[in-house]
Amino acid sequence: MSRTARTTTLTRVAVAALVAVTMTGCSSSADEQEPTTKESTSAAPEEKESATPDPLEEQAVALDTYVAQLQAQIPELQSAFDDMYSKIDIVGVQPDAVEFSYVYLEQLDAAATASGLDSMAETLQATCDSTMFPEMESAGITIDPKVIYTYYNADGSLIWTRTFSKS
Repeated sequence: MSRTARTTTLTRVAVAALVAVTMTGCSSSADEQEPTTKESTSAAPEEKESATPDPLEEQAVALDTYVAQLQAQIPELQSAFDDMYSKIDIVGVQPDAVEFSYVYLEQLDAAATASGLDSMAETLQATCDSTMFPEMESAGITIDPKVIYTYYNADGSLIWTRTFSKS
């Protein structure tokens, strides 16, 4: 990944992370439990006699490669947001999505946080449209790319998740 692409990716992920800065309702942190994350899996396709590559198979490989590049940046992101999140994760969700998940360091008021994230959905959509989707397409994820943002409370309970598609 080029330096420009890396900077763009960090900026994009940081925007999603900073969305939470506007949230209110922090309370004392509870014992943390990490949520389970989705594993990138796909069913084994049937063998084909044709030499023509299957576009979905090619996209699956492209998604895995792209996600691996993003995952390499998690330590830097975690360091930048260590006072906000106990965990940041990035996984591929076959056949067409990248999921960014964030676990808050402190227990938050889930309803207030979800409301705040709802109000930031337009910003996240704009970030996906201007940065994420073009980057995914350049990486070979061209069939209906999606981005999923998921936020968990410190106790591992789901606060908010939204899937974004190209607008």
